[in-house]
Amino acid sequence: MTNPPIRHVEIHWATLWRVFIFIAFVALLYFARSAFAVLVLGIVISLGIEPVVEFLGEKLKIGRTLGVLAVLAFVLSVLVISLYLVVPVVLHEIGGFVVHFTQAISSIPGITLPNVDIQSLGLNGILNLVGNGEPISAIISGVFKALALLFGTIVITLYLSIQKEGTE
Repeated sequence: MTNPPIRHVEIHWATLWRVFIFIAFVALLYFARSAFAVLVLGIVISLGIEPVVEFLGEKLKIGRTLGVLAVLAFVLSVLVISLYLVVPVVLHEIGGFVVHFTQAISSIPGITLPNVDIQSLGLNGILNLVGNGEPISAIISGVFKALALLFGTIVITLYLSIQKEGTE
């Protein structure tokens, strides 16, 4: 019975440094994922509004800065109006669904559900349901973080769109 030959593997320091740099880069992307997402979203939005800004500049002779501001103002106003009109209807429908669902489930023999009147919970009750029992400071912190990311996305979009070849 013969033993198989022993193979020696040599790893150079340059290879180890490349692996370390790659791992550090992946860790950096992971820890800065919010900032990276803001940057990517800003680039995508900037590329998306570029044809409209070009049209406004070429056909209507509107300056690039004014065109970008007009397009972003229009898009943001459409989003805000849509949310203003849709959110109350959705909340009302969800409340009705929960009431009818609990009645339907309670009518099955052997199954009992606690009675919770969603419309009488008040602000603190709703925040406890939405925040999974987190303190209100954590909820407010999350809202401010989301607003900061939104503001950063808008600034990056403005910066890239106002420049003639900002995304190229």
